[in-house]
Amino acid sequence: MHFAPGYVDLYTHSMWALLHAHPWLPQALPALSASLAGRLDRLLDEGGISPRSRRELGEVHYVLHQNQ
Repeated sequence: MHFAPGYVDLYTHSMWALLHAHPWLPQALPALSASLAGRLDRLLDEGGISPRSRRELGEVHYVLHQNQ
């Protein structure tokens, strides 16, 4: 996951929706979840994303860190 203007909102909402529909996903692939959590840290720090994406990324970030 990286900042891709025009797509970051779509990527963010897709991850958020998947985790809401399938909360077991982070436990299925812990290494991938850890890698994604690190990328989300950087993306949230960089800024430049919409308020909705920031909120949804924050929720995804929280879920990923709770399952490490």
